[in-house]
Order: sequence, then structure tokens, then C-alpha cells
Amino acid sequence: LNGIGEPLLHPNLEEFIRRANRELPHNAWVGFQTNGLLLNRERALSLVEAGLSRICLSMDAISRDTFRRIREGGEVRDLESAFSALNAAVKSANGHTRRRLEIGIEFVLMRDNIRELPAALRWAGRRGASFALVTQLLPYDKAMVSKAAYDTNTLAAVGVYERWKTKARGEGLDIRDYLDMLTRVSRTPQ
Repeated sequence: LNGIGEPLLHPNLEEFIRRANRELPHNAWVGFQTNGLLLNRERALSLVEAGLSRICLSMDAISRDTFRRIREGGEVRDLESAFSALNAAVKSANGHTRRRLEIGIEFVLMRDNIRELPAALRWAGRRGASFALVTQLLPYDKAMVSKAAYDTNTLAAVGVYERWKTKARGEGLDIRDYLDMLTRVSRTPQ
């Protein structure tokens, strides 16, 4: 139940969870990723009681300074509070839900935080995380390129990009503005 944005901001999230559980096969899971800032004990219990089966907290560092640098305004203690609220909700709802809530983290790997990954995994595991997703940083602007842990631009990929950039320019489009282009152009088999 996520896409671009923070799922916990949606006022009907619990209803979406309940509906997904009604409509999906019994062995399906319902979950989302979040920064966890809006997870207090009351909201966590509401999510668990609605049937949330998996939640993934964004955690890109364990040291205070690195965390603050990567997530402006963020604090590791916010994740500590989110884990605490979720664990309390699971205990409180013990046996009253379809299945036990799985709590995990997502760690976006980059040059700034790569050395912190082992400590972050241990920290999250001690707080009840049962899974971790480690993803790579996909730079969305030039300033982010130097932060990527490894370069994903091969000469072949750049060649494909250049070929389609030229073709798009011929159609009056700039493929660097991908989101705008999506709203104006339909896909074709080509």
C-alpha cells in the first residue's frame, strides 16, 4: 500500500488494509513502507487491528550524524519510537488478528552510509525486525550521483539513453522530464 509519498498520511489507510485483507487470498500479505514518524502506540494498534501483516521502516543510517545528514530533520530515536509502538501493538493485539505483524527495515545503500549497514541490521534485529531490504540509491538529480555506492551507467545504457533522447527531441519531448512526459505521451509497442 505505498507508492510515492508517506502511507501514514492517508486518513483511510486502515480501511484500505481491511479491504485488501477481504479481497486478497488468505495467504496474501498487506503492507507498506514508511519513515515511521507518525507511528505512535494508538496508530500502531489501529494498523495491527486492521490486519496489517508487514511494515517496513526506512532506516538509512544508525549513527545520529549520518542519519540527520541523509534524512533532514530525522532522528534515530524516531525509529526507536516506531519499533516500540509496533511491538506494543503486536503484544496488545495478541491472538486477535489473522497473523502476526512482520516488522522490517529498508536501508538505501550509498557511499555515505555503507559502513553502517552491519550495525543498522543488528540494531533493527534487536528491536524485533524480521527482515531487511537493502536497495541501491538511484540518483534523481546530478547532486546525488556522487552518493551512489556504485555506478549503474554503462556505456551501453548511456547509448540507449542518447538514442532515445535524440528521438524524443525530434518529437518535441525532453526525456529528462520523465514525470511530465508520462502525463502527455501514451506508450506504444516501440
